[in-house]
Amino acid sequence: MASSNVVSVVEAGTSRTVVLVGRARPGGGPPEVLGVGVHPTTGMRKGCVENANYVASAVRKALAAASGKDAARASIEDVSLICSCGDVAAEPLRQEVAIEGPDGVVDENAVEEARARLDRSPPPEGREALETLRLYHTIDDAPGEVREPVGIPASRLVAHGLLLHTAESLAMRLEDTVEEAGCSVNDVIFSGLAAAHGALTPQQREDGALCIDFGGGTTSWCAFANRHAIAAGALPVGGDHVTNDLLSAFRPGSRQAAERFKLAYGCADLRAVPAEGRVPLQPDGGDSSRTVGARAAAEVVHARMEELVLLIREDLKARGALSHLGAGIVVTGGGSLLRGVPELVSRVFGAPCQRPSLSTGRRELDADPALFATAWGGLRQAVRKDLFESERAAREGGALRRFFGMLVRKGGGRP
Repeated sequence: MASSNVVSVVEAGTSRTVVLVGRARPGGGPPEVLGVGVHPTTGMRKGCVENANYVASAVRKALAAASGKDAARASIEDVSLICSCGDVAAEPLRQEVAIEGPDGVVDENAVEEARARLDRSPPPEGREALETLRLYHTIDDAPGEVREPVGIPASRLVAHGLLLHTAESLAMRLEDTVEEAGCSVNDVIFSGLAAAHGALTPQQREDGALCIDFGGGTTSWCAFANRHAIAAGALPVGGDHVTNDLLSAFRPGSRQAAERFKLAYGCADLRAVPAEGRVPLQPDGGDSSRTVGARAAAEVVHARMEELVLLIREDLKARGALSHLGAGIVVTGGGSLLRGVPELVSRVFGAPCQRPSLSTGRRELDADPALFATAWGGLRQAVRKDLFESERAAREGGALRRFFGMLVRKGGGRP
């Protein structure tokens, strides 16, 4: 059964808010995008809400832009919210269920109980659960992942998952702010996971790959292997910090001038910048007499970006994920467009790195894949969840109809 429901996702980032409206295609495949809305965000810092009124205003304006005639006047009051909160960590989960009964075979009840125990797993003290990912099962002490354990002889069924958690109240604060914009938040999606689903191909997720989403105030990441997430996290560091570093180092006159200088002459890969040469500090036609060394500017950018990438690498190393990146790395987000970022990431990880490409059917999304990969991945997750819930409701409805039909037959006629 294919759901025709319209779903909406809101990506409330530090620098901008993106809203996508879409639905499942009748023949399968990627979702159909019905509406796109983008608006600059103010009132956010490092992925956290500082001014709820400003953030809610940005969400309202992005929602309005996405709900035009292309969205078939769809209601977008119920949304899935994409966020990183700037402080996200992943906790491996393991829940075990004993297989009882004379047959000693895993049945659907055992699978549901194992999954329910995963869902009830508490976050570490002082943390708030953001999302619980159900990954795979194992049987007894046998190696190897099992995705469909029903019918397999066993004494124990073990469900494995990943709990994404953040500092208490951060996710709730953003959720409350989005609801102030007139929405009802049905689901919260971690931005690193959304970016990975938007930027990585199924083959890359199978072979093992990492997606790093460089945002304005936060950077999030998610590593995949064997089709499921194996590590994830986020730090409250992003492109805005590079801008602030340039502002402090060279004092171009304003933060906006530092941002323009970063985009024009910033480079994260020192090997691409000659040792000699100077560049204008105000590339937009300001005081042409103020120049700085191109190498000096690159060193500021490189220092911040290398530090960030090394922190991500250390997190993945601690979780044993570095050996599972056979398909390389994909970088997304506005920070990934900074010159030299793929080269820096490739050098630090010793693996190929590239920016993503999208095939969404919407020209504005496909033209800027690095900027829309997270929202697109969030929409894909939301549509997939809607399909699952629609199919489950259909199955449960069919079971009820069969049950009442049986009662009618046993009663010899209509009630």
